[in-house]
Amino acid sequence: MNEYNASSIRVLKQDEAIELFDFARADALAQKYTYIASECISRLLTACRLSGTDIDAGVRRYLDHDKSVEVGPELADCYAELVREAKRNHERRKG
Repeated sequence: MNEYNASSIRVLKQDEAIELFDFARADALAQKYTYIASECISRLLTACRLSGTDIDAGVRRYLDHDKSVEVGPELADCYAELVREAKRNHERRKG
C-alpha cells in the first residue's frame, strides 16, 4: 500500500494543470474569452468529453467561431442536454 505524505504532493505548472483538469482549462479559456460566460465554457468542455470530440476542435469551432472546423452532431446534442439539465436543476432550487 502506498503511503500518502507531504512528499506525495506535486505542484503543477499552469500548462500541466490545464492539460490534466477541465476546470483549469475552463478558467484559462474564460480569461481569454471574457465575453462568454464561464458556465458556457465549462459546459462546452464537458460536452466535448462526453461526445468524444477533441476539445481543441470544439474550442476552435464554438469559441473562435471557425466554421471550417467540423465537429459531429454529438457535441451539439451533449451541449443541449447539459443546458437542459442545468435549467432543470435551477428550477428545482428555485421552487
